[in-house]
Amino acid sequence: MERHTTLRQRCVVCGGPRVTLDDTRVERTGREEPALEEARRLDFQFAAWRLGAIVAAGSATIAALLGGAVLAIASPALVPTLLTLAVLGAPWLFVAWAAYVAAQRAKARERALDGAWESVASDVATELGELSPVELASALRLDQHEADALVARLGAVEGVLTRLGADGDVVLQSLEPRKLRVATGAATQERGPREADEGSEGEEPARATADRQRR
Repeated sequence: MERHTTLRQRCVVCGGPRVTLDDTRVERTGREEPALEEARRLDFQFAAWRLGAIVAAGSATIAALLGGAVLAIASPALVPTLLTLAVLGAPWLFVAWAAYVAAQRAKARERALDGAWESVASDVATELGELSPVELASALRLDQHEADALVARLGAVEGVLTRLGADGDVVLQSLEPRKLRVATGAATQERGPREADEGSEGEEPARATADRQRR
C-alpha cells in the first residue's frame, strides 16, 4: 500500500484505490468495495479524457500554426479565410469538451473515494462504539487534517453521530455499536429456548384440564 496524489492510497500491485485499516479489533464489512471499484473506473476515464484533451490541444496548436502560415503566404479571399479559421478552430471545441468531461470524472472520483473512506470509518465506529479523530487517523493512516474532515462528513451518515467529549474534543460515536448488537443477539438466542420451555410447561396443565372436562 502506498500514498497516491489522486487515489489517496493505492495497491502497489494492481494500482487500484484502497483504504488502509491498521486496527486489528475492527472487522471489515466490505461496504467500501463498490465505491473503490467506481473510483478506479472513474480514474481511468479521467486519465483517458485528459490524455485526449492534451493530444487534441497539441494537434490543434500545430494545425493552427501551419494554417496561419498558409493564410499569411496565400492571402486568400475573405470567405476561404473564414472557412479555414473555422476548420482550425473546430479541434479546440473538442479540447474544451474533453477537459470538461475530465473535470467531471475527477469530481465523481472524489465523491466515490469519500464514500469508501466513510464506509470504513463507519465500520470502525460501529465496531469500537466511540473514538476520537486522533484514533481514527491512527487506524486509517491519515494526517490529522484528513481525519478531521472525515469526521465532519461522517456527521451526516446514518447511524453515526459526532459530539463533544468530556475534554471538549469532537468524538465519533456509533448509534448501534456492533458489540451491543452481538450481545443483544446472544441474549435473544439464550432467551428463545428458555421461553419455549416455559411455554411447553404451561401447556401441560391446560391439556390435562381439557382431558378431564371431556371425560
